[in-house]
Amino acid sequence: MTHPKLHSNIFKSFIFSNSIINIFIIFISIYFLTAIIFSVIYLLSVNGFSFVDIIKFSISTSFGFDSAFDLANTNINYSITIFHQIISLLISTIFTSAIVLKYFLHPTFFIFKSKTNLYKDENDEKILAISLYNGTRFFATNCNIRVYGRMQTIDNQGKTALININDNQPVFEKTYPFMEQHLVTRLRIQIDKNDMLKELFENDSKNKKLDLIVLLEANVSKLDNSIYEVFKYSIDFDNLENTITKKEYMSMDIDFNNDNKTNEKEWEKFED
Repeated sequence: MTHPKLHSNIFKSFIFSNSIINIFIIFISIYFLTAIIFSVIYLLSVNGFSFVDIIKFSISTSFGFDSAFDLANTNINYSITIFHQIISLLISTIFTSAIVLKYFLHPTFFIFKSKTNLYKDENDEKILAISLYNGTRFFATNCNIRVYGRMQTIDNQGKTALININDNQPVFEKTYPFMEQHLVTRLRIQIDKNDMLKELFENDSKNKKLDLIVLLEANVSKLDNSIYEVFKYSIDFDNLENTITKKEYMSMDIDFNNDNKTNEKEWEKFED
């Protein structure tokens, strides 16, 4: 896995960071620019029509309007007109997609490490750390993060049962003032301060699984409303080596003057 990932491309960043009026003006400008380009092509390929008539026809075609203007009935001019209409249709499709993306879809903001980290802090207390970072160019603020625990076990009848850890209260909750692009945040769950978690990690927990559900709410100044994302970790106590990392996390060396952050020091160890 290459880090840091970037969840937003240029088109998405443009859509989410501009108002609907700006988007509308830009797409109208694209329609007129297309009309001007094809007007030049029509002037070079059609005889017997005035410049004004060709401009009117080209604008009508760009916006998908019916036109009474009849070009010379040759295959090449017919092909140019069809190509013009296809380009206009593509622009209309992109414009419609931009509106849908703006009001109905939000980008996925956060990249989570695939495994949690289990280690002991300076006070010799067990810590389960979850690492994540903002994978977009947007500045997220007032990030409220809650982590809930849910244990999967087998009951006396051999069926799967679910038990909420901590009486369905968060095992971790904190609000971060801001989360900038590609700066790693680590959520440190204190195992020794939660009796059920402590028992799971200290005693024989065969046939048990622990689900950690991360709920993240944040505000983004460029979006019209807040974002809400969910991520789940499943820790299998019968297969801990594949679902958890038992070593302390590595720091990331960020060079803010370097646009190519994929070559930053220690980023390749984010998933270790």
